[in-house]
Amino acid sequence: MKKTFGLILTLLCLCLSFGMLAACGGGKKDDNKAQDTEYTITAQSEGCTFEGLPAQAKEGDKLTFTVSVSDSLKTVEKVMANDTECAFADGKYSFTMPAQNVQVTVTVGYVQKEVLSDDALLWSANVPSQICKARKEDGSQSQDVYFEFSTPKNVGYEGNVTVTSLNPEIIPQSALTDLFVNKLDNYNGYCDYGSFEINLDKVSLGTAYIAVHAKTSSVTPIDATIIKKIEVVNYGELQEETWQENVEVDLSRVYDEFKDNNIMIQISDRDHLYGTPSRTVTVAASSDVMTVSFDYIPNHNYSITVYYGESPKLVFFTLNESVTANATYQNGDLVFTQEGVTISVDVVSVE
Repeated sequence: MKKTFGLILTLLCLCLSFGMLAACGGGKKDDNKAQDTEYTITAQSEGCTFEGLPAQAKEGDKLTFTVSVSDSLKTVEKVMANDTECAFADGKYSFTMPAQNVQVTVTVGYVQKEVLSDDALLWSANVPSQICKARKEDGSQSQDVYFEFSTPKNVGYEGNVTVTSLNPEIIPQSALTDLFVNKLDNYNGYCDYGSFEINLDKVSLGTAYIAVHAKTSSVTPIDATIIKKIEVVNYGELQEETWQENVEVDLSRVYDEFKDNNIMIQISDRDHLYGTPSRTVTVAASSDVMTVSFDYIPNHNYSITVYYGESPKLVFFTLNESVTANATYQNGDLVFTQEGVTISVDVVSVE
């Protein structure tokens, strides 16, 4: 009886062992099947190009790829694989494939950096880094902004040049008005410079980036983008570097004849910024040689005018053109390259 019971117990143990081994073997087969499963990957972000991203991958695969944006004004801010942000290193994005299908999405934003020149296109030297929001009591105010072409380009037709606010919450797109490109003649679209206005009534305090893009496929092709960082501050908070300069005006050729007719010398800042003190200086001539001191802002354009008579019948004198080591007066532009300089100009005739 005992032998029979022992035999039965032995057979039962063998059956249980075989069952456990069978179960373990079956589990191993299912695991292999799961590891062989490939899940789909889709990436459909408008305006973006993906390189190195496969259409399928297995769980645990590490995927590395690049993302580029076709619009030169935009940049990739974030890449997500389902709800997980992709890692970024050495210009590439990566994630580890989960046991499920993956949707890759891209968050795109505007470029937040200055590009002051782009071969054929560049900002003019006097483009401000700061502007101020207009006060209600001053009425409508605007700021002119200039850009240039290194050589004339055939962009003088609608749509070839655009200006865009990359931070419309600070400088709305509607605040960028009167886009203009200067045609060299009336027979073609070749242009050497351009400009636009910023409506200071519409801006808000903060930092914004403004982009100018020029593109044409003519015989002088161009596809260039420049970006300028501009800070909007309150009225009276603009910061400008000023130099103290001098202009000596020799009136000896005309002084005796016209000294009783209110000879006036005027030096004007043609790039005066709203919200800063006036940089126009006017001096009445009391001798045949007059020295006028004034605050000069580097990169701003200044002019000198000498006139006599009562408005509105003013008669303007003509000034000669002068060049020294650190200052020039040519073609109506007064330019200094060093602080504390004196330049002499002569009144040579009466118009």
